[in-house]
Amino acid sequence: MKIIVGNLTSKLETDNPKIIGALKEKYSFPVPGHEYSPAYKKRRWDGKKRYFATSGKFRTGLLARILKDLTNIGVTDIEWENKPESEPFFIPEAGNFKYREYQEKAIHQCLKRRRAIIDSPTGSGKTLIMAGCIAALQWGDNPKVVVLFREKGILNQTYEFFKRCGIKNLGYNSGEGYLPGQVMLSTVQSIERIVDTHLQDTEVLMVDEAHQFCKGETTIAAIESFPNASYRLAFTATPPRENAKDINARMVLEGAFGPVYTTRTAEDLIKDGALAKPIIQVVDNTPTPSVTNDLTYLDIYDQYVVNCDVRNDKIKDIVSKVYQSNPSAKILILVKNLQHIENLQERITNCYTIEGKDDIDSRYDIITKFVKDDKAATIIGTNVMQTGISIDEITHMINARGLSGEVPTLQGLGRGIRKADGKDTMYFYDFYDRIPYLENHSKQRIQHYKRLKFEVHNVRF
Repeated sequence: MKIIVGNLTSKLETDNPKIIGALKEKYSFPVPGHEYSPAYKKRRWDGKKRYFATSGKFRTGLLARILKDLTNIGVTDIEWENKPESEPFFIPEAGNFKYREYQEKAIHQCLKRRRAIIDSPTGSGKTLIMAGCIAALQWGDNPKVVVLFREKGILNQTYEFFKRCGIKNLGYNSGEGYLPGQVMLSTVQSIERIVDTHLQDTEVLMVDEAHQFCKGETTIAAIESFPNASYRLAFTATPPRENAKDINARMVLEGAFGPVYTTRTAEDLIKDGALAKPIIQVVDNTPTPSVTNDLTYLDIYDQYVVNCDVRNDKIKDIVSKVYQSNPSAKILILVKNLQHIENLQERITNCYTIEGKDDIDSRYDIITKFVKDDKAATIIGTNVMQTGISIDEITHMINARGLSGEVPTLQGLGRGIRKADGKDTMYFYDFYDRIPYLENHSKQRIQHYKRLKFEVHNVRF
């Protein structure tokens, strides 16, 4: 038996067809919604996506899984071609930043494995882990590095942080400009600019917010476009789970980057005092009128979330109560659209807003004014506040937008649980909306909080 290892794909060669057949079957998973496909209905397709081919080919990131499967059936005598070898690395300090123990272990895992998906909660210092990997590699051969982002705001923030970490030969590539560098930070949308300079020569490919990259063919093509990158490292706080809904996304991500390595859980970091403890306050919201059955989800969301006077007045009451009890409170309200910002802005005093149209400099000017305000203050933001913007001083949050799904729920919560001087807890207000569609979303969010063992209370306003 022989395994030929490549940067993108690898191949298992064996004269035992049963092994090939077993692996092909194991790494075949139903595609959600396949039953509605014309190809499935006409029996031209069995509704499954396959990650191990009849030829023995598979994405190299799945190598660790394949090896474990072979070991489990007693296969240990393997001939290798291009077997990946680990090397010892010295990890220099990153500026004035000190690594926590789990961060240093994560850096070692990345450098040792060359492929890894680093699963680390929001606020755990993923960016410092990235910087530590680059600093260690620059101490040696100083390779070309590409770090990919979906959002230019996160790119800009990371660029400034890397400079503080002492990363050398640092460049950036986004819609806002281009600066050449040995270490290039680039948005996916602007990747064409670095094709000539980095496509063939890049040895290290890193991806931030990696869970976003397994959703579309365009982004997958981007992360598979660097044929000579032997280091492939991904970072996320919310990797796809190994369940029926997410297994295909998980296989795509692992196929590109390798196995998931979990640093510490949010629960662990809260216990250790590295993150503030979130206290979830669930506000019951029962509509006065009955909801007719002919309303769509969008109709309901518009009527009973965005433009709901009862609900928005409750948000005003929450803010007023917080202002009264904490004269230096800093409140973040998450909303979905501009209309909701306007509706809440009319009700809330000493209020700042951030919208998608605001450029990076404007956003940080607004945040600076908000943080330095000597009175209790509120900042309202749309999805631009979801990732990439962190305000350590947040004492209270209100999830005014609702929504379902683990990723937006936990990413939103992550905006407020970073530690700050004198901040050990963060109060997070959410709504239990007893309305069709919205009620199920409310239940899902509460399940996510309880799964993470956060403290959950029911409150009334």
